[in-house]
Amino acid sequence: MAKSAHEPGWSSRQCTMFFIACNAAGWNSAHRYMVMNHCGCPLDSKTKRPSVKHPNNTNRQLEMAMSFAEPVARSRGKSIRPPSKYKSWQAAAEDRAGRMRSHARLIISEATRRAPGMFDEGLESYVVEHVCSHDHSGFMESTPESIDQCDPPTIHKVIECLRAYVGRRFVEAGMNAQSFSIPKSARERAARRTR
Repeated sequence: MAKSAHEPGWSSRQCTMFFIACNAAGWNSAHRYMVMNHCGCPLDSKTKRPSVKHPNNTNRQLEMAMSFAEPVARSRGKSIRPPSKYKSWQAAAEDRAGRMRSHARLIISEATRRAPGMFDEGLESYVVEHVCSHDHSGFMESTPESIDQCDPPTIHKVIECLRAYVGRRFVEAGMNAQSFSIPKSARERAARRTR
Protein backbone atom coordinates (compact mmCIF):
# COMPACT_ATOMS: atom_id res chain seq x y z
CA MET A 1 0.00 0.00 0.00
CA ALA A 2 3.04 2.26 0.04
CA LYS A 3 2.84 5.23 -2.26
CA SER A 4 4.99 8.31 -2.56
CA ALA A 5 3.63 11.46 -0.92
CA HIS A 6 3.33 13.38 -4.20
CA GLU A 7 1.24 10.75 -5.99
CA PRO A 8 -2.45 11.76 -6.04
CA GLY A 9 -5.31 9.39 -5.26
CA TRP A 10 -5.28 5.63 -4.99
CA SER A 11 -2.88 3.64 -7.14
CA SER A 12 -4.28 1.15 -9.65
CA ARG A 13 -3.17 -1.62 -7.26
CA GLN A 14 -5.13 0.00 -4.42
CA CYS A 15 -8.22 0.39 -6.64
CA THR A 16 -8.01 -3.27 -7.65
CA MET A 17 -7.56 -4.34 -4.02
CA PHE A 18 -10.63 -2.31 -3.03
CA PHE A 19 -12.75 -3.81 -5.83
CA ILE A 20 -11.66 -7.32 -4.80
CA ALA A 21 -12.67 -6.53 -1.20
CA CYS A 22 -16.04 -5.16 -2.35
CA ASN A 23 -16.67 -8.31 -4.41
CA ALA A 24 -15.70 -10.51 -1.46
CA ALA A 25 -18.16 -8.56 0.70
CA GLY A 26 -20.87 -8.97 -1.94
CA TRP A 27 -21.29 -5.21 -2.30
CA ASN A 28 -22.89 -3.64 -5.33
CA SER A 29 -22.04 -0.12 -6.49
CA ALA A 30 -24.60 1.46 -4.13
CA HIS A 31 -22.94 -0.24 -1.11
CA ARG A 32 -19.53 0.82 -2.35
CA TYR A 33 -20.60 4.45 -2.81
CA MET A 34 -22.24 4.51 0.63
CA VAL A 35 -19.09 3.23 2.37
CA MET A 36 -16.76 5.49 0.40
CA ASN A 37 -18.97 8.49 1.16
CA HIS A 38 -19.02 7.63 4.88
CA CYS A 39 -15.22 7.32 4.85
CA GLY A 40 -14.94 10.83 3.43
CA CYS A 41 -13.95 10.03 -0.14
CA PRO A 42 -14.59 13.14 -2.26
CA LEU A 43 -17.40 13.22 -4.79
CA ASP A 44 -16.71 13.24 -8.52
CA SER A 45 -17.78 16.60 -9.97
CA LYS A 46 -19.67 14.98 -12.86
CA THR A 47 -21.35 11.96 -11.25
CA LYS A 48 -21.72 13.43 -7.73
CA ARG A 49 -20.63 10.05 -6.34
CA PRO A 50 -17.36 8.89 -4.78
CA SER A 51 -14.91 7.44 -7.29
CA VAL A 52 -11.92 5.17 -6.76
CA LYS A 53 -10.12 7.30 -9.36
CA HIS A 54 -10.62 10.61 -7.56
CA PRO A 55 -7.20 12.29 -7.17
CA ASN A 56 -7.95 13.37 -3.58
CA ASN A 57 -8.65 9.90 -2.17
CA THR A 58 -6.29 9.13 0.71
CA ASN A 59 -4.69 6.02 2.17
CA ARG A 60 -6.62 6.65 5.39
CA GLN A 61 -9.92 6.54 3.48
CA LEU A 62 -8.89 3.30 1.79
CA GLU A 63 -7.94 1.79 5.14
CA MET A 64 -11.31 2.71 6.63
CA ALA A 65 -13.27 1.40 3.64
CA MET A 66 -11.32 -1.87 3.68
CA SER A 67 -12.01 -2.21 7.42
CA PHE A 68 -15.76 -2.14 6.64
CA ALA A 69 -15.50 -4.65 3.78
CA GLU A 70 -13.37 -7.12 5.74
CA PRO A 71 -15.91 -8.39 8.34
CA VAL A 72 -18.66 -8.62 5.72
CA ALA A 73 -16.39 -10.70 3.48
CA ARG A 74 -15.42 -12.86 6.47
CA SER A 75 -19.10 -13.50 7.25
CA ARG A 76 -19.43 -14.77 3.67
CA GLY A 77 -16.48 -17.14 4.14
CA LYS A 78 -14.02 -15.02 2.16
CA SER A 79 -10.81 -13.43 3.30
CA ILE A 80 -9.13 -10.18 2.38
CA ARG A 81 -5.37 -9.86 2.49
CA PRO A 82 -4.48 -7.67 5.49
CA PRO A 83 -2.17 -4.66 5.33
CA SER A 84 1.45 -5.08 6.29
CA LYS A 85 2.19 -4.78 10.03
CA TYR A 86 -1.41 -5.69 11.00
CA LYS A 87 -3.38 -8.90 11.26
CA SER A 88 -6.44 -7.25 9.69
CA TRP A 89 -7.76 -4.04 8.15
CA GLN A 90 -9.97 -3.62 11.20
CA ALA A 91 -6.92 -3.78 13.47
CA ALA A 92 -5.17 -1.12 11.37
CA ALA A 93 -8.23 1.16 11.42
CA GLU A 94 -8.75 0.65 15.16
CA ASP A 95 -5.10 1.43 15.88
CA ARG A 96 -5.43 4.72 14.01
CA ALA A 97 -8.84 5.34 15.62
CA GLY A 98 -7.27 5.03 19.08
CA ARG A 99 -4.77 7.75 18.22
CA MET A 100 -7.52 9.88 16.71
CA ARG A 101 -9.69 9.51 19.85
CA SER A 102 -6.74 10.69 21.93
CA HIS A 103 -6.24 13.67 19.62
CA ALA A 104 -9.95 14.61 19.83
CA ARG A 105 -9.83 14.41 23.63
CA LEU A 106 -6.70 16.57 23.67
CA ILE A 107 -8.50 19.29 21.69
CA ILE A 108 -11.54 19.07 24.00
CA SER A 109 -9.31 19.20 27.07
CA GLU A 110 -7.48 22.27 25.78
CA ALA A 111 -10.77 24.01 24.94
CA THR A 112 -12.38 23.37 28.33
CA ARG A 113 -9.19 24.15 30.28
CA ARG A 114 -8.16 27.31 28.45
CA ALA A 115 -11.60 28.73 27.67
CA PRO A 116 -14.00 27.51 30.37
CA GLY A 117 -16.36 30.41 29.65
CA MET A 118 -16.78 29.23 26.05
CA PHE A 119 -16.61 25.44 26.44
CA ASP A 120 -17.63 22.91 29.08
CA GLU A 121 -17.86 19.13 29.45
CA GLY A 122 -20.77 19.09 26.97
CA LEU A 123 -18.44 19.96 24.08
CA GLU A 124 -17.80 16.30 23.17
CA SER A 125 -21.45 15.31 22.92
CA TYR A 126 -22.32 18.57 21.13
CA VAL A 127 -19.71 18.02 18.40
CA VAL A 128 -20.46 14.29 18.01
CA GLU A 129 -24.18 15.08 17.64
CA HIS A 130 -23.43 17.89 15.17
CA VAL A 131 -21.24 15.65 13.00
CA CYS A 132 -23.75 12.80 13.01
CA SER A 133 -26.67 15.09 12.18
CA HIS A 134 -24.79 16.16 9.04
CA ASP A 135 -23.80 12.64 7.94
CA HIS A 136 -25.89 11.95 4.86
CA SER A 137 -24.06 8.83 3.73
CA GLY A 138 -26.92 6.61 4.88
CA PHE A 139 -24.35 4.41 6.56
CA MET A 140 -24.87 4.91 10.28
CA GLU A 141 -27.54 2.74 11.89
CA SER A 142 -27.43 4.48 15.27
CA THR A 143 -26.15 7.81 16.47
CA PRO A 144 -23.12 7.68 18.77
CA GLU A 145 -23.20 9.80 21.91
CA SER A 146 -19.47 9.94 22.58
CA ILE A 147 -16.13 9.64 20.83
CA ASP A 148 -15.78 6.09 22.17
CA GLN A 149 -18.87 5.04 20.22
CA CYS A 150 -17.71 6.59 16.92
CA ASP A 151 -16.26 4.57 14.07
CA PRO A 152 -12.98 5.80 12.49
CA PRO A 153 -14.57 7.94 9.73
CA THR A 154 -16.82 9.65 12.27
CA ILE A 155 -13.90 10.29 14.64
CA HIS A 156 -12.02 11.92 11.76
CA LYS A 157 -15.02 14.18 11.08
CA VAL A 158 -15.29 15.00 14.81
CA ILE A 159 -11.64 16.11 14.85
CA GLU A 160 -12.16 18.31 11.77
CA CYS A 161 -15.28 19.81 13.36
CA LEU A 162 -13.43 20.46 16.64
CA ARG A 163 -10.54 22.10 14.81
CA ALA A 164 -12.94 24.39 12.94
CA TYR A 165 -15.31 25.22 15.80
CA VAL A 166 -12.85 25.51 18.68
CA GLY A 167 -10.29 27.09 16.36
CA ARG A 168 -12.72 29.78 15.20
CA ARG A 169 -13.72 30.58 18.78
CA PHE A 170 -10.05 30.73 19.83
CA VAL A 171 -9.23 33.14 16.98
CA GLU A 172 -12.21 35.33 17.92
CA ALA A 173 -10.85 35.46 21.49
CA GLY A 174 -7.29 36.21 20.31
CA MET A 175 -5.99 32.81 21.44
CA ASN A 176 -3.63 30.37 19.72
CA ALA A 177 -4.24 26.63 19.77
CA GLN A 178 -1.60 24.39 21.33
CA SER A 179 -2.84 20.88 20.54
CA PHE A 180 -4.09 21.37 16.97
CA SER A 181 -3.74 23.56 13.92
CA ILE A 182 -6.55 25.99 13.24
CA PRO A 183 -7.87 25.60 9.68
CA LYS A 184 -7.57 28.57 7.34
CA SER A 185 -11.35 28.53 6.82
CA ALA A 186 -11.90 28.91 10.59
CA ARG A 187 -9.52 31.88 10.71
CA GLU A 188 -11.31 33.51 7.76
CA ARG A 189 -14.73 32.93 9.30
CA ALA A 190 -13.56 34.42 12.60
CA ALA A 191 -12.20 37.46 10.76
CA ARG A 192 -15.57 37.99 9.03
CA ARG A 193 -17.45 37.72 12.33
CA THR A 194 -15.24 40.23 14.15
CA ARG A 195 -15.56 42.98 11.51
